[in-house]
Amino acid sequence: MRLGHSNVKVFITHGGLLGFQEATYHGVPMLLLPFGNDQKANAAKAQKEGFGLKLEWGDLDEHKLSDALKRLILSSR
Repeated sequence: MRLGHSNVKVFITHGGLLGFQEATYHGVPMLLLPFGNDQKANAAKAQKEGFGLKLEWGDLDEHKLSDALKRLILSSR
């Protein structure tokens, strides 16, 4: 499935450049779980500009994941 498909509501990603660019191009909100390198900068940019939310792996639990997904889905309507 491509990110431009109408059924895609949120892209869960590590925040690498290619996926980041494709999601941005298609206007798909992102839930970013960066590991390092450019991923952390991309995640910070997405969150700052309002088209993504960044979660840290060490802080991740089912409630934070669920809340972030709900926020992104509701904001994209």
